[in-house]
Amino acid sequence: MQVPVLQYAYYLAQIYIAMSPLSNNSLFLRYHRNPLPEYFARGLKVTLSTDDPLQFHYTKEALMEEYSVAAQAWKLSACDMCELARHSVIMSGFPHEVNVRLSYRHETLMDELDNLFKVQDSFINLEFGSFAQIKSIF
Repeated sequence: MQVPVLQYAYYLAQIYIAMSPLSNNSLFLRYHRNPLPEYFARGLKVTLSTDDPLQFHYTKEALMEEYSVAAQAWKLSACDMCELARHSVIMSGFPHEVNVRLSYRHETLMDELDNLFKVQDSFINLEFGSFAQIKSIF
């Protein structure tokens, strides 16, 4: 998509673009020429995806491989990586409630564990001595 007018139309319509840079690198487009960082910088809704993971990837976690190579090759920040992941969740087509849960599941899990430990702290102190000792187990 090298036509600027088409890129602008994708931007205005907020159309998501799934890209598989490692697969493209193996087939027809060298990694350093991939337009993903350019599209991302322009505000297009790009996502990282996999294509034939058994053929083009070297690890069991093909999508993590895409993210880690992209982060290193294009010097993407943690914020950039989160935005790419967020685009993937939104693009998934799941209902809004599921998207929210997937987008914020780590924060929610940490909050729930923190609340659980706060409530259980008095009981833990009786049996184990301190919250710090229990936390060190995990």
